[in-house]
Amino acid sequence: MRLSWYHLIAFVSFAAIAATIAVRACLIYNEIAGTDKTPLHIGTIALGVVMGPMTGPIANSGEMGGPPVLILWTAILFVVLLATLTPFVFVRTRVSLAMHVLAWCGYLLACLAWFGSSIVSLGHYLS
Repeated sequence: MRLSWYHLIAFVSFAAIAATIAVRACLIYNEIAGTDKTPLHIGTIALGVVMGPMTGPIANSGEMGGPPVLILWTAILFVVLLATLTPFVFVRTRVSLAMHVLAWCGYLLACLAWFGSSIVSLGHYLS
């Protein structure tokens, strides 16, 4: 097992999907709330999805920093994301296919949790 470009490709793919959802959410928000989020602000939010749960405070500039619970949740998810990468960094011996698949599933689930919480945070702060 080793860390490879596939890990980065998976992370960027999740980020692209989350950014697409964020852009669509901002456009819907503009229609419903009657606001005018500029294309630059929407682009900033789309790029901000890589910040995980901190995307909400990026979207709502009046909430910079976020509450302590959000900061704690971001830290927890970040540690989990890094922890799922450790088998690929530190395990140098051959492992069974089942263990390899399990490690990949853990990493993909951590990416899903990271970017999923980004979208939930965006929805919460835009409401």
